[in-house]
Amino acid sequence: MTKFLATYRFDILLLITFVFFFAGIEYCYPQVCITWDTNYYIFVSSTLHANIRPIGYSFFLSLLYFIKPTLGFVAKVQFAIYFLSIYYFIVNLRKYYNLRDWYFYCLGFLLLMEPTGLYYCFTILSDQLFASLTLLYITTLLLYIRERKLVVLLLHCVLIYFCIELRFVSLFYGFFSALTILLFVGSKKQKLIGIVSVLFAHFYAYIVNVGRNGTQFDVPVFSAFSGWTRANNMLYVLGDIKYDPRNFDDPEIRKLHIFLKNYMDTTSFRCQKITTDYIWDARSPLDVIRKKVEDSVYNHHIGDNTITHATSMFITAPVYDKWASHLQIRFPLQYVKDFMIPDVKGVWEPEDGEMTDYYIMQYMYPASWERYHISEADIVCKYQIYKYCLNRLNGIFYKIRLILFALSVVAFLIFRKRVGKAVFHGMSTMALFTGAFYMVMLSSSWFLHRYTLPVYPLMTTVIFLVFFCLVKKREPGIKI
Repeated sequence: MTKFLATYRFDILLLITFVFFFAGIEYCYPQVCITWDTNYYIFVSSTLHANIRPIGYSFFLSLLYFIKPTLGFVAKVQFAIYFLSIYYFIVNLRKYYNLRDWYFYCLGFLLLMEPTGLYYCFTILSDQLFASLTLLYITTLLLYIRERKLVVLLLHCVLIYFCIELRFVSLFYGFFSALTILLFVGSKKQKLIGIVSVLFAHFYAYIVNVGRNGTQFDVPVFSAFSGWTRANNMLYVLGDIKYDPRNFDDPEIRKLHIFLKNYMDTTSFRCQKITTDYIWDARSPLDVIRKKVEDSVYNHHIGDNTITHATSMFITAPVYDKWASHLQIRFPLQYVKDFMIPDVKGVWEPEDGEMTDYYIMQYMYPASWERYHISEADIVCKYQIYKYCLNRLNGIFYKIRLILFALSVVAFLIFRKRVGKAVFHGMSTMALFTGAFYMVMLSSSWFLHRYTLPVYPLMTTVIFLVFFCLVKKREPGIKI
């Protein structure tokens, strides 16, 4: 027992630290946080029918429901996954990067104290689970580069599939893995096996979703969000471009362009900052069209699914996608100017989202409340520590981390000869993934802290490892 405590004293200290964080959050927020999106996930979890969002989190809720049908249990499981993903990540850093004792504990402490991560552990949304699986995805990628074991590769492929089923932003994960394996894995045979495997996982997830949506909505597309998001983004550009509708070969898209152009020229509804309001606001021309589609086919049945909001989104998505893609290809610089450059502000200062106020949007269908035998009156907190204190500190901490991350990448490139091959591969992978994630977000979405949560532990780790290497003033004892 004494030997065990001596060997794992910093692991135990890290666990105690996590329990302290967990207890603090539980005291301030004894009940889970729910939002409109929570309603969606709970509603879908009761049927597991395809819908506009990935089905993964609803499946997760459904699985836990059969174990213990309470939302408090869901939050506790998310806390456990949060801790275990971070612990598995830093244990592997300790193993291969000689990150021992207080260095190990300090990095673990920094990762565990992440304010955004802790908040979304008790929020019934997919974000924390997705962030934890993304960290495991990166961990297994680093392990495969290092060990080149088939079992690690298999686990990595499973995580690619799981991530895609949780958030569609992860569609680039398979391609990133393929590029990383191409760059950092040794033999041609291992490169080939790795690349084929990760691309198979990617396309398998894609085909499964296309098939699921084709069966449910009779629209064989990967996601309704793709078309709607592109159209949402292009509406920020539409007012500054002049394009002859006759250039559209498809009469349906030509008619759509004319309607959208006239609507945006005459409406008083304008999104003043980059958001997804053109998707969700009832005043948006995209939603005006969707309502007409829904009204015209209200009594129509697709399979066993009566027409719904989701069905009308799927029906309109392919046309929106064609229209937006056509203009984006022809006006790339205007798209950068009117959408991407304004969106850069979100990189520097993401929105707080649900952290703004615990009571921000507590809405669920009666069936969703009844599923967990709770009411809106049950969802209360003791003290909104995020609203009154932590959000401001989190914003400052985020900006400092962003600056330090940029400086750390520069320092790493300057002093890269100090580190061994394994450290170089690992830090390069984390830095490149962070950059790729931000670029995907910048080109397609607005910024909330919960959206960028998956890269926060990687940014912190890169900063810490650069500091560690500079302090050690030598390559940190890695067996290559």
